[in-house]
Amino acid sequence: MGGARRELRFVARRSQDAFAGFRPYREATAKWAAGRRGGSTFTSLEDAVERGYLLVGSVEQVIEKIHRYDEAFGNEVVGVGADLLTEGAQREQLELFAGEVAPVVRRELPSRRP
Repeated sequence: MGGARRELRFVARRSQDAFAGFRPYREATAKWAAGRRGGSTFTSLEDAVERGYLLVGSVEQVIEKIHRYDEAFGNEVVGVGADLLTEGAQREQLELFAGEVAPVVRRELPSRRP
């Protein structure tokens, strides 16, 4: 999703759980980034998810956002990362993404590569 951005993606069965799980990481990185760049262009986590590149939310919300990326940019690759999490949480996140998000995206947005 655009360049070398490496921010945690968080997907859960319920969007409330995804936002609650991601919020501490976002707040910590926003404070660090604000000090380095003079502030964020987003007013909240919800605003950053809505207008930015973050993939945070329920399985359905993440799928919908990937659809929006495809419509706007024609992306062929979606990068997911969970490197700030514990090993167990990383596994849970990647299994949920690979098991529930990726199959739908592959089916609904087939590759346009020749």
